[in-house]
Amino acid sequence: MESTPKIEMLVDALNPVEESVNVITYMLTLHPGREIEILQQIDQKIGDTLVTLQSKVEQVVKQAEESP
Repeated sequence: MESTPKIEMLVDALNPVEESVNVITYMLTLHPGREIEILQQIDQKIGDTLVTLQSKVEQVVKQAEESP
């Protein structure tokens, strides 16, 4: 049976940007030679999430403008 390596980290939830960067930076050190691939995948997921959130915000704004 093959085990899956796991890492547990404590992060400061009040500092989400810096903590996220620290986690990503650490994970990149565990995968030398794959940094670009990993960052591209993270970039894609962030972009997809931004598009979804922006669409939701636009819908809310549009509904607010149409309300009497």
